Amino acid sequence: MEDGGSMSRERGCSTLRTALPAPVAWRMAFLAWVMAFFLLVFVLFVWDDLDGMLDLACGLSRKSGCF
Repeated sequence: MEDGGSMSRERGCSTLRTALPAPVAWRMAFLAWVMAFFLLVFVLFVWDDLDGMLDLACGLSRKSGCF
């Protein structure tokens, strides 16, 4: 019974190991963190000033109805 359990455990590990190679998984995780960081920076700093930038663009374009 123990041999069957260890075989299934090894089989589970091997399928996890072959699902994604380690370097690819690390690269994907790193890219996910980098994208999350830049999204956070965008939301905190750029999105807050977006309304002011749109107002400035409307003032420079001299259109009556803008956005």
